[in-house]
Amino acid sequence: MPGPAGIKGWGQPVTQEPIHCQGCGAALPSLDAVCATCEAELTAVPPSPPAKYSCPHCQQRFAAAAQVLWPPKVPWWRPTTFRLQCPHCEGLLRDDYQGANIVFLVALLQLVIVLSESANRHRGLWMPTLYVVAALWLYWRSRQAARDPQRYTVGTQHQWLRDLRDLWRNSKR
Repeated sequence: MPGPAGIKGWGQPVTQEPIHCQGCGAALPSLDAVCATCEAELTAVPPSPPAKYSCPHCQQRFAAAAQVLWPPKVPWWRPTTFRLQCPHCEGLLRDDYQGANIVFLVALLQLVIVLSESANRHRGLWMPTLYVVAALWLYWRSRQAARDPQRYTVGTQHQWLRDLRDLWRNSKR
């Protein structure tokens, strides 16, 4: 059957060109086929952050403790706070990390300034140097404590008192 004039290829048999993957360029057998290498890349699970802390309840490792609202299952208008919780077993945790005490560091800095101004020939600068070394040691110890895998401990501080208070508040409803 002759086609309209001027259209190239009209009436000739259609040839199928090979189908290629858009990701890697590999030949595919059909239009709905998926390349095996590209599918493996797309379905790969992304790496999780390193689990550096361990839970004292279940001994599983996690990257960061979950912060959950406490007390649980209360209406939105009631006051709540945040508590730390294990992401695996949902046990309450207490963070024992105490950062470097800023008041101590400021007092130490003021003492270093006073001693360096009042240092005479006999004392020299050994006293301010000693205090600077103490401040650096305190900072180093606080950084070591922040990386401790056993940083989190069971429960929260005075947990029994908080639970008693929550029970008393919930019984008044």
